[in-house]
Amino acid sequence: MKKDNIFGGLVLTVSALALGSIFSPPVLSQQRKFFCGTDKGVPATMVSTGNNQNVAIIRWVSGAFNDAGYDNKTRCEMISNRFQSFSDKGSLKVITTGRHPSNGLPIICALKDKTVPCNGDSQLFTLKKGQDASKTLRQLFDVRSGATNQALNETLGRVYIDFEDYLKEKDATLDNEIKTETQESNVERQSLF
Repeated sequence: MKKDNIFGGLVLTVSALALGSIFSPPVLSQQRKFFCGTDKGVPATMVSTGNNQNVAIIRWVSGAFNDAGYDNKTRCEMISNRFQSFSDKGSLKVITTGRHPSNGLPIICALKDKTVPCNGDSQLFTLKKGQDASKTLRQLFDVRSGATNQALNETLGRVYIDFEDYLKEKDATLDNEIKTETQESNVERQSLF
C-alpha cells in the first residue's frame, strides 16, 4: 500500500510540474522580436509584440550618417539587430543616454539596470553631433506630461526609460485598439442585417 501512495504522489507531482510549465507565462523578452521593416514608407526599427502586432519604435528618416556610409536602411538593420541582441542578453530593460567614449557624440544605450554605464559596450545608436540626447529619448518614447503612464526617471539630467514597461504599455494600447476595431466591426455587421 505504501508503494501505491508514493507512486500516486509522484505522478501527481510530475503532472503538476508539467502543467505548471505548460501554463506558465512566457518571459517578455522571448516574445519580442526586433527587426528592420518599413513604417509609412521609410525604414523603421520594429518590434513584434506579444499580441502579434508589429510596432515601429524608430523611423529612420534623417540621413545624418549617410556620408559616413550608414544610410537609413543600413542604420535600421544594424540597430534593429542591436535591439534584438540586447534583448536576447536580458540587457534591454532600461534605455538611457550617454556619450561615446572615443568621439564624444551623444548615444542612446540599453542597460540591464541603472548601475550599468552607458558607453560603447551598451550603445544602441549614435545621435548627431550637438543633438540633445535626453530630449531625443523623450521624443522617441513619447514621454511628456500626460502622454504616457510609463516610468520615467531623471537623475542628474539623465533620462531613464523603463523599456519593458514601455513595451507592455504598447501591447495594452494595441489590445485596446484591436478590441475597439472588433467592437466597431460587430456594430457594422449588426447594422447590415
